[in-house]
Amino acid sequence: MFASRPELDLADQSVLLADDPGTRQLFGLALAYFSSSRPARIVRLATSAEDLRALGLSALDRALISDDVPPDARAGCCPRP
Repeated sequence: MFASRPELDLADQSVLLADDPGTRQLFGLALAYFSSSRPARIVRLATSAEDLRALGLSALDRALISDDVPPDARAGCCPRP
């Protein structure tokens, strides 16, 4: 869908929270694959909500969280209701 609609830029709609280089590189490759025209927003797991807002993220509609995220990092970045 991103490739066929230029107004849908993956980098505009997503922020990656990751500490490991492999995940960060795969996200960059995904942006390249979908011909993203914006820079990637990649931050560390310990990033505060204020820092995310400074990147232009004002709301979180969906969070995709990998099962291999350490429990303390999961609780810190994406608390469950």
